[in-house]
Amino acid sequence: MNARSHPTIALPRRPVPPSLRCAVIVGGMVNQLGWGLLAFGGFLAGVFGRNADLSAFPPDGSRQRATATITAVEKTGFSDRPGRRSRKFVYAHRYSFRDTGGAEHTGASYGWHTNGAADTQVGRNVQVEYPAGQPQQSRIVGMRRRPLGPAAALTWLIPAAGVLVVLRGLRRGLRDVHLLTHGQPATGVLKSKRATATKINDRQVYELTFEFAGDDGTKHTAKARTHQAELLTDDAEELLVYDPMQPDRAVMIDALPGQPVFDEAGLPHARRPARGWLSLVLPAIAIIALAAAVAK
Repeated sequence: MNARSHPTIALPRRPVPPSLRCAVIVGGMVNQLGWGLLAFGGFLAGVFGRNADLSAFPPDGSRQRATATITAVEKTGFSDRPGRRSRKFVYAHRYSFRDTGGAEHTGASYGWHTNGAADTQVGRNVQVEYPAGQPQQSRIVGMRRRPLGPAAALTWLIPAAGVLVVLRGLRRGLRDVHLLTHGQPATGVLKSKRATATKINDRQVYELTFEFAGDDGTKHTAKARTHQAELLTDDAEELLVYDPMQPDRAVMIDALPGQPVFDEAGLPHARRPARGWLSLVLPAIAIIALAAAVAK
């Protein structure tokens, strides 16, 4: 973008339209990747992580046992080899028993089920165990209290990684909106272009460094990382906005999501406003998926 294409840029406190705010804060390839990771991870954690058995039982000497009666055997949707005909399903074995005080309790334990096995047929007796004084935490001996083993809890690491990416993106997006609103405009000259170890859509991500002069004439630098380097190398000078109090806090206009353009009054607008609103789709899906995963 040639700065001479915009002879007047409004003074700081420029209003930024909502669609452009959305694009800058949650849009962009990296930001959307974070939201996508959060959405996918939230789904996996909701299906697998929430069904991981993390219950801790004390040593055998401090456990209590009782005789329970199987009341129902139900097949779950979990299996050892999903998608294969020879897979084994996990079954929920529901039961009832009385503790040492005579109070009746019910529970469910999960494990493989072999048709015809005497100890898992409805009406048969089985042994259950529970921490001393906690019959509500019972399980059938040799089975789990949840459908999956502890390893399934590792799926929570995926949305956790997504949260980190999203938080970093939100922080940067809010900073960029602040600069777009309050920043001092200037033009920068490309000083270096370095290939990074990252690719997006099979395109190399470059780190570009620009030099610009502040109001006091002092030279400062602004950096941008993008897989669309052509947007920042098509003119001799590129437009940017910076914080006069901290000139190293600067952002290149052509590096911003939403591709801001300036009208005749020097006010910023999204080149394609609809894309700004569309950038909210993944965040909405991610929030719903994560809320469903943690809801009880």
